[in-house]
Amino acid sequence: MAVQTWSQVRSDSLGMRTTVVVATPESVEGPPAIPPQEGWPLLVLLHGLSGNHMQWPSNVNIQDLATRRGAVIVM
Repeated sequence: MAVQTWSQVRSDSLGMRTTVVVATPESVEGPPAIPPQEGWPLLVLLHGLSGNHMQWPSNVNIQDLATRRGAVIVM
């Protein structure tokens, strides 16, 4: 499963809709990994004031990181 983008997220803090990118782990064979019974750890990555939702995926292999660490990553 590749990095996925959703653009219909409402932010009450920002007072507007904003784009959120979510990466989930892949299994070694390719299809999505089955989540462990206790769930996956969550890592939230924030960009700076002048950045956007693609700042992290443009500079870091987010999909590989999610798979290697077995975590859901939200940017």
